[in-house]
Amino acid sequence: MRLTPRRLHAWAEQVVAEKRRDLNLLAIYLTGSLLTDAPLFGGVTDIDLVCIYNLPPTTEEEVRPLPGGVHVHLRHWERDRLEPPRKLRHEVWLGHELYYARPMHDPQHFLDFVQSAARSRFHHPEVAAQRAWNLLETARATWARLSMTPDPLAPEVVSAYTEAIYQAMHIPATLHGRVLSWRRAGPQWQAEAAAAGHPEWMAQWLRALGAPGITAQALAEAEAPWAAAWEAAHQAAPHEPTFHPARRRYYQAALSALRSSEPPAQALLLLLHTWSRALQAAPAQDARQEAWRETLTRWNWHEPEAHFAALDQWLDSLETFLEAWMQAHGVDLGLV
Repeated sequence: MRLTPRRLHAWAEQVVAEKRRDLNLLAIYLTGSLLTDAPLFGGVTDIDLVCIYNLPPTTEEEVRPLPGGVHVHLRHWERDRLEPPRKLRHEVWLGHELYYARPMHDPQHFLDFVQSAARSRFHHPEVAAQRAWNLLETARATWARLSMTPDPLAPEVVSAYTEAIYQAMHIPATLHGRVLSWRRAGPQWQAEAAAAGHPEWMAQWLRALGAPGITAQALAEAEAPWAAAWEAAHQAAPHEPTFHPARRRYYQAALSALRSSEPPAQALLLLLHTWSRALQAAPAQDARQEAWRETLTRWNWHEPEAHFAALDQWLDSLETFLEAWMQAHGVDLGLV
């Protein structure tokens, strides 16, 4: 089956038509890759819909598989999540999401009001700088905390470390109201670095991911030991929406696409993040933890000094860039 934008949007409309029958429903909006010109990555995509309710919904998240490896990813929120709307302009991910969201159902014009408030001053230099500075401080605080960890291979440590990297990647991106997806973070980051006039950031980012200790062959082999261990961890995780089999295939397709591109090591962010989260969610089992630790030890993650130092250097570079951007745009450094 050809996965055309027309077919994907038709599937989204079908779900919206079904959801409209819920009397508690206030609004629905479309977000994610389906709003872009190229929704497919690795040959698959998901359809991101957010349902807003007047009263607390019965579930927070839902995944519905569709033909062709596609799935609908539904999030269910109470309206309080978006109130007061003016706060959204200061939020990196949710602010961006609401700014570009496409209302699919909004009979009471709730989304009209929310989007109007979120878009107001969203691109103003002071607001953008505040978002970026908050990200920098959060990433720096995580780096400081994790640099003293006694167990650098603990899944919760690696998960927090990849989150810090993901936050740091948004420091230049949010200045222009952009966000990067976990699945395409590597290619998107390369474009952000080039647009900012700092192509060297790509190499710094890879060093922070520990890429120098990993061969391209180790990531490119389809039947590499890490691939089996990654699969086992996800199969053991509870089949809640986050680890639904459809989501697993969605990330597998992205990992395959990233490993087949240059440099293959850009797959590390998504690989380490999804693997560590699955291990945290799965019931404790020595065999899965052992495979994880053996793999990361081969990649020199048991001696984190090099990639922690690289993250420190990269954060310094991003801070210098942000300060220069603020000065160039007349933003008072004392206001953030």
